[in-house]
This record gives sequence, C-alpha cells and structure tokens, in this order.
Amino acid sequence: MRATNNSFWIFCTLILSTPLVFGAVLVPKDQTMPPFDLSKHQVDVRIKDNLAYTKITQVYENPSSVQLEGVYIFPTPEGAKITEFSMWIAGKKMVGTVVERTKARRIYQEIVDRALDPGILEQEKRDLFKIRVFPILPKAELKFQIAYTQKIHYSMGVYRYNYPLVDAREFPSGLTRDFSFQARLESPYSLKNIEILGGGKSEINYLQENEAHVKAVAQNRHWEKDLVLEYQTPDRSLLHLETIADYSILNLTIPIDEEAPEGKTIFVLDTSASMLKNEHLDFCREGILHCLEEMTPESHFNIVVFDHKVRFFRSTTVVANEENKKEAKKYLDSLFPLGPSNFEKLFSALEKLPDNSNIILLSDGLSTISSPQESVLLDLVSSEANIFSIGLGGKANYSFLQDISEKTQAFSSLSRESQELPRLVVSVYQQSLYKPWENLILASEGLEAPEIYPSCPKRVYPGSQITLFCKWPQSGEGYVELKAERGGLKESWKSEVSVEEGQPDIFAQQYWEYKRIDQILKQISEEGESKEFVDEVIELSVKNQVVTPYTAYLVLETEDDYKNNDIDRSQKNALQKALDEEDKSREVLTLVNASLEDENAVNYAGPEPASFVLWGLMSLALLCSWRKFRKE
Repeated sequence: MRATNNSFWIFCTLILSTPLVFGAVLVPKDQTMPPFDLSKHQVDVRIKDNLAYTKITQVYENPSSVQLEGVYIFPTPEGAKITEFSMWIAGKKMVGTVVERTKARRIYQEIVDRALDPGILEQEKRDLFKIRVFPILPKAELKFQIAYTQKIHYSMGVYRYNYPLVDAREFPSGLTRDFSFQARLESPYSLKNIEILGGGKSEINYLQENEAHVKAVAQNRHWEKDLVLEYQTPDRSLLHLETIADYSILNLTIPIDEEAPEGKTIFVLDTSASMLKNEHLDFCREGILHCLEEMTPESHFNIVVFDHKVRFFRSTTVVANEENKKEAKKYLDSLFPLGPSNFEKLFSALEKLPDNSNIILLSDGLSTISSPQESVLLDLVSSEANIFSIGLGGKANYSFLQDISEKTQAFSSLSRESQELPRLVVSVYQQSLYKPWENLILASEGLEAPEIYPSCPKRVYPGSQITLFCKWPQSGEGYVELKAERGGLKESWKSEVSVEEGQPDIFAQQYWEYKRIDQILKQISEEGESKEFVDEVIELSVKNQVVTPYTAYLVLETEDDYKNNDIDRSQKNALQKALDEEDKSREVLTLVNASLEDENAVNYAGPEPASFVLWGLMSLALLCSWRKFRKE
C-alpha cells in the first residue's frame, strides 16, 4: 500500500444499520501489533422524552514506533440514524457528506485509477461497518467523531439507554485513559429513579422536576460492561402529543391496569454450540428458574430445547407445582451446548403447540446448519403463535428474531450482556402474561388526519410504549384519539391538538422523515425496486444526510476535493444543525453568566458606571448573537 500526502477517505455503506455489536474501536490490521490506546473517549447525550441524540468523540494513539494501517470499526444501535461522521485529517476536522451510492463508487474508482492511495469504509456484516485508515504514524493521534439518534427502549415502566463500550472478548482493546459521559435528560413528566450502571464514577443532578444532568468519568480502564442509563417517569395512560407547526410526536404509555392472569408459558432454549460463548446457557437457565419460582400451581409451563434436533421437557404443558419445578431444574441442569442449530425443525415442532400458549424464545438467532433462507423460515412460523424473542449477545442475528416476533404480533428484546439475561427473561415473562390491546386505530377530530410513521401496531402489551410521528396537512385545532380493543372491551386515549404555523419541532420533523425512509425501504424489500421508490429514498437520504442502501458517506481531505467531484456540501442533517446551534447558544449564555459572576465577585461595592455600560454592551452583543443562532 502506497502512502501519499493526498489522502482520500470514502464511507460507503450498503445497507441500513441494525443492532449493536460492540463499541467503536480502532485496531491494527496487523494482528501481531498491540492495540491502539484510546486516549480520549467523550460521549455527549441529549435525551428528550424517549428520543436520544448521541455524539461520540474518540482520540486514538499509535503506541508503537512503526507506521501502521488501522481498521476503525463501529456499530449503530437498533433503529439509529447516523447524523454526522467526521475525521481529523492533517489536524483539520473534515465532516463527511452523504451522496448517492453509485456516484460515491465512481469517485472512489477514479481515485484508484489515478494510482492514489484510497481508504474505503465497507460493510463488514449487516450490523457492522469499518474504514481502513492509513497511514497512522508512530506515536501519532487519530481523531474520529460520530453522532447518531435513536429511540430509547421502554418496558415495564423503565426507560433504558445503552451505550456500548468495547468488549475485549470480541476485539482486543487498548487502554482507555480518559473516559467521560454526560447526558441531559428532558421529559414532559417528572423524572425519578435515575441510575447509571457501569461507566466509572457517576454523578446525578436533578436540575428541575423534569430535567436532569448525568455524568460519569473513568480513567485507565479496560471495559467489560456497557454503560446503561435507566430512569422512570410516573405511570400514566395519558396520550402525550407535542405539536409545533406541521409535525408532532405522539407517545402513549400502555399502563398495567389489571392483574396478570395465569397462563401457559413455553420456554424455547437454543442449546447449540454458540451458546457456550459468554455463558449464555447458564444465565438462560437462571432466568427460566426465576420465572418458575414466580409461577403458582394455576400456571402451566413446558421447556423446549433445540440444536440440530428438537426435544421437549414434557409432551404437553404441566402445572407449575413444586414437583414439576424440581424436575424442570434437573432437566435444565443436564443441558449442554453442542452442535448446530436448526430453526426449520424448531418451527415445524412449534406448529403442534396450542395457539393460546406464550412462547419465549431464547437464542442468538444464528442458524449454524444448512437451512433455507430466513424469508423461507419465517413462512414456517405460525401467525397464531405468540413468540417473544430474546436475542442473546452482541453478535445475535436480532433482525431475524425481530421478524419472528413481529409476524406473531409479539415483541422482542436484545440482551447484549449475559449478566442481564435473568432479569430480562423475568421481565419478558411478566409482560407476556397480560392481555394485549388490539386493533389500534388513530383518529382525528376537527383536523384532517395526519400522515403517520410507523403505522399503528396491530397489538400492544401493557407495560410498553407507542411512539408515532405525525405530519399534519394543515394548521388548526382539534383532537386526536387512539382507539383499541381487548377481550370485547373498548378503550380510547384522547389529546388536544393545536397545529400552528411556524418553525416545526426539529426532532418530530427529522424522525418523521427517518420513518418515511424506513417505510419505503420496507416496501422495496416486499414489492421490489421501482424508480419512484428509489428516487424518493435517495432524495430524503441526501436531504437528511443519512446512510441507506442507496447512499454512501464520503470523507474527503479538502473542500476543493468536494468541489472537483461536484458534491453539494450545503446539505446538513437538520437535527444535527439545530443541536449544534443550540450548543453554541448555550456557550454564549454560559459566557455571559460567567462574566457577570466574575464582575460581581470583584466589585463588591457595585460596578462603576463605565463598567456597567461596558458589561451591558457586551451582554447585548452576546444576546444578539444568541438570537441570530436561534433564528438560523
């Protein structure tokens, strides 16, 4: 590989990101060399209700005395959208630009044909991306910045934000010398029970009833667990809808309003060889045993295990008495992970189970035996079943498990860390017992119906949350109502709506367009490509600067490189731009407040008239700057 002064970087991804694998990491291509040290790892998060914006800044150092080639590897969370990708080249920050994919490939090939030394970011697998970085000089630094947005997971009254830290069992990681995490939480309701798990020394400050600031710092650490931020808001069944101009975010928390009835639960456990990793099987056993302890004699259960064949604990479900629980424990203790997994045989066996059973599937979703394509396997899944999937580990094929649950109108969960499995299994079991609300319909009164993404779910379970993004065709006032049915009982949740002319809420608008892109991509996967669909995906993706199967991220060395390749640099992710300007506004106000505090501290007897005028003019100038940022 030839080192040149005219470096070129291309960020070219072919599909949308899905679940997390592990935190971003820079590793030497030569595996005999020591890993790069992470001298600085800074994470800044803004959480508004149940939406999160995360910006990551990482500085790596080459500890060796030789020039190296590195591979920068990073994942994105489930459903997240990257809003910025930047690298520092020759000491200057270069922000990547999203362009149409074929154009990105053409530019890359032209660079190669000119015998220059390109770098290319490629899809490693469905949920993992990488970029080759060369050259990395001896003792030199390399800096990256990534920003993305995501919806926070909610279940049984708890919001859970997960930030992945490097798992040394997946990739050997260098030492993290300076780690800092800070998050600003805002909610329409009061915040309570905020907790940070992992991430070093932490601090939680409640600024107001519905606003808090969270910090965590650590030095000289090798990470073994993710950082998790959990918080709660008061339980309520109110339909919360914030509307500014044309867009709104509709949130409905489905309360637990009745006692869970006793039912039939079937635990389906993957015992293939991949379950040896990270003691998955041991923690699954523990979780199932906790569920059995909670069962009363009125409950029924069974255990199904599968690898290359399918085996049943009992031929049918049995009552949860003490004798059967003891026998179930012996059965679980006798299991050992071995051989490949065969989902085709599993789904054929599950067809024989009674339709009213709740099936909790614990698996990594990896079919390690020759089997049909996933789409063919999904055809074998009965839509009459209730399959609640739990993905195990960072390498889980979570999209496949999600599709299984979605077809049966159940829900799925992902456990990145084995230690959290027992608690997650119990939580899924408890929630699965409740009768779900079905046939959900969103209606409006006094206003023309909004265009919403995603569409209303067909079924939703108590203890979960619905989030819909609405685009209103006209201004005005009225009501929006979400209707549902459960066992012959009808329920509705209603909220006032006031759509005003003016600047739309950037979170609502941006997420509506994200979900619109996702909907078109889903149509393409189901109906095939059409020029109309593809053109709209490219247009929305370039406008919002997000990566899709039809767009790519380019990072070039200079602005002239972008101009020479006819790349429009005026487009910037609207949410990213708004948050950047808000940060600048906060910096201006912080500077004003700090200056005024210093003045008051020095002039105990009060400011002199000239000083008063000077500070007044400075404050006025800074305030004007702040208003300019807000206006832009």
